[in-house]
Amino acid sequence: MSVTLKAFQRQVLTRLRRYCDRLSAGSDPAVAFAEYGETYRPPPLIDAPCVCLAIPTGGGKTLLAAAAAGIVAGHALHRVPALVVWLVPSTAIAEQTLHHLRDPAHMVAQASTAGIDGFGGLGPVRVVDVAQALRLPPSAYHAASVILVATIQQFRIADPQGRQVYATSDALGGSFGESGAHTLAEVIARRRPVVIVDEAHNARTPLSFETLTRLAPGFVLELTATPARQPWPANVLCRVDAAALKAEHLLKLPLVLATDPAPDRCLADAVQRRHDLAALAAAETDAPVLRPLLLIQAEARRHPGAMTPDVVREHLIKSCGLTDDAIVIATGDERGLDGIDLDDPTCPITTIITVEALREGWDCPAAAVLCTLRGSFTDTAAVQLVGRILRQPGARLRSHDALNRSYAYAVAPEFDVALAALRGCLTEGLGFSAQETLQLVQSAGKTTATWQAEPSPPFLVPRLLVQDPLRPSVWEPFRDTHRLASEWVLTADAARLSPGEYQPGAAGPGIAEVDLDDDGTWQAEALPVPPHEPTTATQAALAAWIERRLWADDVRPDDLSAWVAVALTHLLDQRLLSLTELDHDRWRLATVLRERLDHLREQAARSATDRLLTQVQTSTAADHFRFTTYPADGNADHGFRRHAYPLVAGFDSGEEQRAAEALDQHPRVVRWIRNPVGDHGFALPRRPLDGNRWFHPDLIAELTDGRLLLVEVKGAHLATTVDTQDKIACATIWAQATGNGFVLVVGGDAAAIDEALG
Repeated sequence: MSVTLKAFQRQVLTRLRRYCDRLSAGSDPAVAFAEYGETYRPPPLIDAPCVCLAIPTGGGKTLLAAAAAGIVAGHALHRVPALVVWLVPSTAIAEQTLHHLRDPAHMVAQASTAGIDGFGGLGPVRVVDVAQALRLPPSAYHAASVILVATIQQFRIADPQGRQVYATSDALGGSFGESGAHTLAEVIARRRPVVIVDEAHNARTPLSFETLTRLAPGFVLELTATPARQPWPANVLCRVDAAALKAEHLLKLPLVLATDPAPDRCLADAVQRRHDLAALAAAETDAPVLRPLLLIQAEARRHPGAMTPDVVREHLIKSCGLTDDAIVIATGDERGLDGIDLDDPTCPITTIITVEALREGWDCPAAAVLCTLRGSFTDTAAVQLVGRILRQPGARLRSHDALNRSYAYAVAPEFDVALAALRGCLTEGLGFSAQETLQLVQSAGKTTATWQAEPSPPFLVPRLLVQDPLRPSVWEPFRDTHRLASEWVLTADAARLSPGEYQPGAAGPGIAEVDLDDDGTWQAEALPVPPHEPTTATQAALAAWIERRLWADDVRPDDLSAWVAVALTHLLDQRLLSLTELDHDRWRLATVLRERLDHLREQAARSATDRLLTQVQTSTAADHFRFTTYPADGNADHGFRRHAYPLVAGFDSGEEQRAAEALDQHPRVVRWIRNPVGDHGFALPRRPLDGNRWFHPDLIAELTDGRLLLVEVKGAHLATTVDTQDKIACATIWAQATGNGFVLVVGGDAAAIDEALG
């Protein structure tokens, strides 16, 4: 199964790889971190780089962690096979993580071994829990990478004698060429592992840091939706916002909130909502089967009139018309979901009743409606339940817009209080920014929605249609998958590295002696590097090692093996470099070859894009891009008269704002839009460059003659760059195909707009 990362996931891993490369080049963790404009704060007791990836609920933290393991091991520690200690907050999540990592068909397992979307993995991997690690022979750590999945509680204890991991074991004897028993903690510490901390906000106590110190990590990678702020702030290397997840169809947003002080009416409304969604889903013929589910959070206390799980079940059957087999109770005492496959189209269950929360790690994107009878979104259980209903099944939009939203019903006397609590839940519990929650939460019934409605008449923009490379008779809107449909070839010429492209030892080790001179000043004197000892590796062994660093799901293994063989043969036979030189410089050689592969991959995508755009058609009205909801972050006091929405998204520069003012004042402009980047904005396919594959013009204007004008604004220093020329090329193709216009405004010279409009 070939998996392609979402754009924001690729950006996260690219930033992590760059940070690791900076460390590999000799930068201090704080210096490397400063590149991202933040102050690095070393956590207590930990003498290793420690950074955090802030990924909101639904962003694929487990997949990113699996891919990150290979990046850290290969780029920061230069240690593959590697030991990875993967710490999670609960046994349930540990079991789920182990299951994913052990399933060869699962994308998490593939990301950890072969890598994903151009990011290298760990190679062959052995996945173990603590019990298995206690019996793992020393040779296992040399034969393959080892991922040890455990709860942090298995290591975290004030008295180390109280845990198996700190108890000596004869089975671990000889782990370091020494006789006698060792502890698992010692085995781990001696290997300076990559430590991944899932839900890291739960592991920021002094005892947690002391626990991590015992493992002697070589690198600590934290993942969480809500990074710690105090007393020891997390070093957030990359923060993903909810807009990125929504743009990739990973979340059902907006989230619609409805409140009612009467539990019976609240339940009835929630049941009816689920029923309506099910009817819409059943009517779809072009999408996978979807069975929307209702989650109900009942009350635990048995006070008079309490809506406990049994009371709720009886009410649903007697008053809401549900059948007994459609309802299941999932609490600590009654585990009705055990052994149930909710993805089975024939499963009769439509409604799940819980109290505190469903078990940790439970994931069912079909959950679409939440009804809380406790009137609050402030407790942990409510936060987890909100997270359950946000995930979008299959990461794809449905044809009915109602199916692309999630719904929360709450028994609460005051709507404003419930709304504030829900926004707090999204911000503090699930990792969305405060500004996003103002845009992502919609109210139902009595309060005005905060999303902006679609313009009237609709604002439509023609899209480019291209031939499907695999089905030439089919014309459809351009997608990234069209670029990947034709295979790219690894040529022998591309494997041959010139002296200017690669030279052994060009960035090799260095030695210096630092001392105080007679004046008390520190002086450093460079010393010669001892010559390399002759290598015992063979060319075949070195080739196999390099191949593991270059594995990618878009390159056939046989083609990669042949390509690496050509590269090594050229270096050895034509350039007369020695095998010892190459073996001692293997990490840098693998990096140079990986960069060459990345370049070839991008060149192939650029060629595929050019080929596809040589013959295009324009969409009919039914397939035009349609501006609907608009994620504006500005305010209504902007002074524009003709913007299609009441609010205007923020401008990137003063030049861009001046161009917008020129459009707003021009007599030939009926209305215009500040085009947002992402799923809500119009984009053109462009030649890929540095990971950018789509072009979002800054402004789009609708003219009095019915035509459209795309406007891109660039500073004078950027007008002639390759990036700008690529944007001009695709916009020109669009303009010629659709009969509309395009103009590049350079350095804020709005006269270009007047000239384009005549």
